[in-house]
Amino acid sequence: MIHYAACLECDPVFGAECEEQAVEKELNQCIEKVSPLTHARWCEHTMHALSALMLNKHMTAEKLQQIINSSENIAKEKNDPGINTRHLFIALGRAVI
Repeated sequence: MIHYAACLECDPVFGAECEEQAVEKELNQCIEKVSPLTHARWCEHTMHALSALMLNKHMTAEKLQQIINSSENIAKEKNDPGINTRHLFIALGRAVI
């Protein structure tokens, strides 16, 4: 795994779920569409969470790009070197408002 199985160190139950998702992500073809839209370093888990949004029939390319831009701006606000799920979920929360 790319993240050196850190989740297994912290939480074996979550680690097992993560490993299960790693198998599922191989079936997700949306990542190839989402990846070129990003401009910063994204955690692989976050890229897959982001690409899963494409499975929603109401998600448009414009909405997705706004979420990507917001996530990347949040990472800059926090002086973080890359985007992880925290940034994505904050961006999604802000999008609801």
